[in-house]
Amino acid sequence: MSTNGWGIFNNTTRKNYFDVGRFQKENLFVYSTSGVIDFYLMLGKNMTDVINQYTNIVGKPYLLPKWAYGFAFGSNMLESQFNVLDNAIRFRSEKIPCDIYWLEPQWMAKFYDSSTKKDWNEKSFQSDYFWLPAPKDVRKTNMYLSKMKDLGFKTALWLNAEHDLTVEEEDYLSEKAGRPQSGLEHWFPHLIKFIDQGVAGFKLDPGRTLDEHPDRKYFNGKTDAEMHNLNQVLLQKQMYTLFREHTGLRSFHHYCGGYAGSPHWGAATVGDNGGNVKSLYDIINQGFSGNPNIAVDMLEDMAVKGPAIHYTFFTPWVQLNSWAWILHPWYYNDHDKEMFRFYAQLRYSLIPYIYSAAINSSLTGQPVVWPMALAYPNEKRFENTLHQYMFGENLLVGAYTDSVYLPEGNWIDYWTNKKHKGNQAMKCQVPENRGGPLFIKAGAIIAYQKPMQYIGEHPVDTLIVRAYPENKSSYTLFEDDGVSFDFEKGNIVKTRFECNNSEKKTEFIIYPAEGLYSGMCKTRAYILEIDSPNKPAQVILNSKKIENWEYTSYGKVKLLLEKKDVSEKQIIEIL
Repeated sequence: MSTNGWGIFNNTTRKNYFDVGRFQKENLFVYSTSGVIDFYLMLGKNMTDVINQYTNIVGKPYLLPKWAYGFAFGSNMLESQFNVLDNAIRFRSEKIPCDIYWLEPQWMAKFYDSSTKKDWNEKSFQSDYFWLPAPKDVRKTNMYLSKMKDLGFKTALWLNAEHDLTVEEEDYLSEKAGRPQSGLEHWFPHLIKFIDQGVAGFKLDPGRTLDEHPDRKYFNGKTDAEMHNLNQVLLQKQMYTLFREHTGLRSFHHYCGGYAGSPHWGAATVGDNGGNVKSLYDIINQGFSGNPNIAVDMLEDMAVKGPAIHYTFFTPWVQLNSWAWILHPWYYNDHDKEMFRFYAQLRYSLIPYIYSAAINSSLTGQPVVWPMALAYPNEKRFENTLHQYMFGENLLVGAYTDSVYLPEGNWIDYWTNKKHKGNQAMKCQVPENRGGPLFIKAGAIIAYQKPMQYIGEHPVDTLIVRAYPENKSSYTLFEDDGVSFDFEKGNIVKTRFECNNSEKKTEFIIYPAEGLYSGMCKTRAYILEIDSPNKPAQVILNSKKIENWEYTSYGKVKLLLEKKDVSEKQIIEIL
């Protein structure tokens, strides 16, 4: 892909080799190992146009359920249901928001069972007893899952699928074409009983899928050379398709393998590399590749714990995997525990902003984490920038560094609220209890929600909106029901905010919400916080002077707009 507005998609699952200007400076060479050449040439005004076209070809990115953009914690493998329930209660008492608690292989009767015969480890995760009322089959219900649900957690399970995925795929195609089925076992049906019990998703482990199998011949007659990369797409595709067909809901599932088209079918991680600085390269590259739902394993890269916490909470989705470790936040020292709590709470306050970016990703292919070279393609200095990125359109994050280069325009230090001019390198004074630089683009309008311990704990009928006036700027908030696929039918609500700033006044406009989805808030209150260098003389709401506002010690005009129908336009003038 080029900043000149063109891109090439090499449509193959075989190994290919690329020479971009090395052998001949003006030429791009692709060496194919299959003898088959299938290219798409994509043209547009810029790289975002190219990404949009590319994701039109391979499929728009998957939209995770809203709760999956919160925080996911993975259990230590020695833990039973009682340990896990105690941990769940501890998350709540420590005020560390968390939505997903996944179990590593200890949940299985046979440890690391990759067969289709797997079941619960009844010694550690008990089913309901046989003498209780229907259903009589003890495997139909699970006491542990119901207790976790009561605490506001979604449960996911570690899963290894070492199957010939072409059996399921060929039978799926045969059914569509009216041809007979193979009669061979499919891998997904054995998971239905767990989904019916309330399991909300799966952590997909590649097992040996990523290995080379030169002697293997698949059910569809192809060799591993043809299928190896395609397997990485089929695993997520089949999970997505069959979970959707069975429940009608979005599943939380992710995989550390992938290939062209994988982002359409599920989320991804960069693998078991601990969320260290090297994982930044993967996150940034995936942003160029139409893969917005990419996360790192927040393991204990904890000689640099602050930077690790800072960086990972500003990734598209967040996981902390304690599978063989003791990474529970309450086992950190007081300083690090408080830092972890702060970042978890900050992320949850930003969920409207983060989820809006995720919906936009599902529509356009644009990332949640923007590489600087994608956000500012005309700034050559950002070509190989690896230690800073844009989180959504308005937040600049520095990762594993105390220095950033601010692009053109003005920027506000998130930690100090000081304004800085762009086009300069900044040595940042990061507070001792924070893990890295964080800046807000001047002109930004950012939507927050009130504190929650898990997403959906309370309706978002009050939205906190913070504005940083700079000439004329706008922001559109995307919302949907967060769980179904109705967004594909256009059931998305868009709310546009606009801020116009001049020497005489600042005008802030909330436009009528456009669209409809099931369960949306028909009325909404707003808490507005608008930066103002001086205390205003008056504030006017819809042409009427109001008194219920304050000017804070940190230079913001703060006011509450009482609940109104979201179809009403509201205009605030600060004079």
